[in-house]
Amino acid sequence: MRKFFNVHNSVGLSDLMVGCAKGDIPSPLEDFVAPFESYGFPPALIPIWSESSGPNYYGLWKHWFVERTPTFVKMYVPSGREVSEIARTEDQLFCYITVRAICSFDGLVPIIEDFSRSVGIENLDEIDEVTLSTGDDPYGLVHLSQFEYKTPMSCLKDVSTYNGNFPSPKTLPGMAAISSFEVSADIVAATGESKWPVWFCRNEVVGSFYEAIRRGDFPSAWMSLNSSGWTAKDAKIAMKCLADESKDKEFRQFAAWWTSIADQSVSGY
Repeated sequence: MRKFFNVHNSVGLSDLMVGCAKGDIPSPLEDFVAPFESYGFPPALIPIWSESSGPNYYGLWKHWFVERTPTFVKMYVPSGREVSEIARTEDQLFCYITVRAICSFDGLVPIIEDFSRSVGIENLDEIDEVTLSTGDDPYGLVHLSQFEYKTPMSCLKDVSTYNGNFPSPKTLPGMAAISSFEVSADIVAATGESKWPVWFCRNEVVGSFYEAIRRGDFPSAWMSLNSSGWTAKDAKIAMKCLADESKDKEFRQFAAWWTSIADQSVSGY
């Protein structure tokens, strides 16, 4: 696990976020665990916290080999590990956690104040006021200064105003650089699995990975590796294969970190 913490700084996370991931900055939510518990997760996810109820993950969602900006997501493990974008900046994620905590405790308590000071939140009173109006409804977060720009998709009632590059209903058609975890099973079922990339089929995901490797198509190989249908053992082998074939020094280092913590006692993802 100690090796894995090195990856947090290498992908651009601040020392404050690394402190949260290590548990050096305690979460104000008792159910949020750091260092995270392992329930199996794809390499696009860099966990900050795991949540025992659910269970769920909260962390950075970073794609390699494609032009996609890293963002922060919640991964719903029981729901096929579907991910939703909950924050696009670290400040937004810290606010998200603070709002959840205020609602959990039904008000400000010392542990929330300690957390907010530790992560540099300076508008705690404003956040508290918003929770009085909208609770922890993500739509209420748009009233906070941290969410005025780069508003995450989960906070928007009208996704046509979304200006990020996490997959949304307006960008899904024809989108090739997409993981099956980024699209709800209901949407896939409603439109028909054949309309989606081949790696959206669990039975085809491993084959689609190696076919993409054969073609030198690293973006498709990466998306296959970050879609549902992998055992932990097979994912570790594939991750090493992609690192070797891509000859990307930075990715090779990342792959070594990920394979060092991928837990083969977990069924996979």
